[in-house]
Amino acid sequence: DRCDAGDERQVQPGQSVPITEGFESVSSLPNNDWEVIDFAGDGGFQVTSSAAYSGSRSVRLPNTIFSAGRTDELVSSTYDLSGAPGAIIIFRYAYAKRYIADDDELYIWVSGNCGDTWALRKIMRGNTSLLTAGVVPGNFVPSDPAQWRFTEISNIGPNLCTPNFRVRFQFISNGGNDLYLDDINI
Repeated sequence: DRCDAGDERQVQPGQSVPITEGFESVSSLPNNDWEVIDFAGDGGFQVTSSAAYSGSRSVRLPNTIFSAGRTDELVSSTYDLSGAPGAIIIFRYAYAKRYIADDDELYIWVSGNCGDTWALRKIMRGNTSLLTAGVVPGNFVPSDPAQWRFTEISNIGPNLCTPNFRVRFQFISNGGNDLYLDDINI
């Protein structure tokens, strides 16, 4: 990771953009492009071939009633956005509640300094914008494109468009159901 280069990290820019990540060539996580932070040590984000919006793979975060209160993160490698007047992140996601009261949360953060500091850019909650497939009492696996949604994050100004840009998906469980991410584009 370019962020581990110590004092030289400002000299080593990240991957060039645009970035299109559909996880089709990814066999497992973590890898050189994605870091998985699994605070509870219960699995975290993982590549799956059980569902995808496009292609045959996506990233799944297993989430059960026993996961309530746990936080998991999926963090990108660095990207070189230097000189850009702004950036846009788009991605597909699928999520169902396990019970009507579930209100899991997905936070999307960005960083212009390799993750030393983060700027919150979007909050999606199980009771509002995160919900794509209603209530599914068993394990949720999206089986239809209609169970996926699209979101766009465009509030990324030039101050964050550096050679060391990163994205972090942070999921805080309220005991709901599995979350799927696919087709992440920067």
